[in-house]
Amino acid sequence: MDAGDLDSILIPNDTTWLEEETAILSRQCSYPFRPPANNCLPFSGFPELELTLGEAVFKYNESVLSQKKVQKYFAVELNDVAAYNKRRGELIFQCKDLNGRIREWNTKSKALWEAYAK
Repeated sequence: MDAGDLDSILIPNDTTWLEEETAILSRQCSYPFRPPANNCLPFSGFPELELTLGEAVFKYNESVLSQKKVQKYFAVELNDVAAYNKRRGELIFQCKDLNGRIREWNTKSKALWEAYAK
């Protein structure tokens, strides 16, 4: 420490910090450059899935074959139709569930994007 440091410690300052802060805050600053522009791409959400699966139907001419004969000779095909329709129902349910989660994700992502883009 030297004599200059001692003087700054021992001699009281005429201005208070509040006065100095007010003077700093009241300055008119002009920036030579424009503020940064928002160059964000527009938000585009993840697209929802579109699932088009037709229902399987086992058709036959009732005037030629009886229900009993169809069940006897085409049991495998009837079971395949039922299995396909069951699987189709499960896939449609899963697709709707996934689309719901996609909508939820898109909503959250858009809110985050809007906060970032401002």
